[in-house]
Amino acid sequence: MPAPCKKLRGDSKIAALTEAQREELDELLINGGTLAEGLEWLRARGVSMSAQSLSEYNRNHVLPIRYRRRDIAAARLNKVAADEVTRAAHAAVAQRVFELATSVDCDPEMLGELYTMMIKGQSADQAERKLAMLEKREEEARRALNSKDATMTAEQKLEAVQQIFGLR
Repeated sequence: MPAPCKKLRGDSKIAALTEAQREELDELLINGGTLAEGLEWLRARGVSMSAQSLSEYNRNHVLPIRYRRRDIAAARLNKVAADEVTRAAHAAVAQRVFELATSVDCDPEMLGELYTMMIKGQSADQAERKLAMLEKREEEARRALNSKDATMTAEQKLEAVQQIFGLR
């Protein structure tokens, strides 16, 4: 678990920003903005700061927020049972996994969690389809065995059942 955010020094340039400006800078960095983009954003607001200072702010204040958000998202994902994942939700997760995998600022842990969820959804879907197929074959086999057709011998009925299950 990441360390809690450190208190900003009162004389820091970041502390001099308004709360709205700090939140905007935080969101820029949380959403994958680079330190260079952060410095450019600050310069556009008349704030001159070294890359080292912004890097320390990012490490001490922004990354803990990012990690908490990731942990919250992971906890929510863990509460979703695989059998509750609809095809639409599964497709959305698959799309998000693809987007993360191709992103420069990909979080490997979150990608792994989403990928695991996607695999669980696929497994559940496959198990459901397999069960439906087996139930259908079982019904066909029962009909073949209970056939009222007097011309079919017991051996022919057994052969029909074997064909249904692909044993011949």
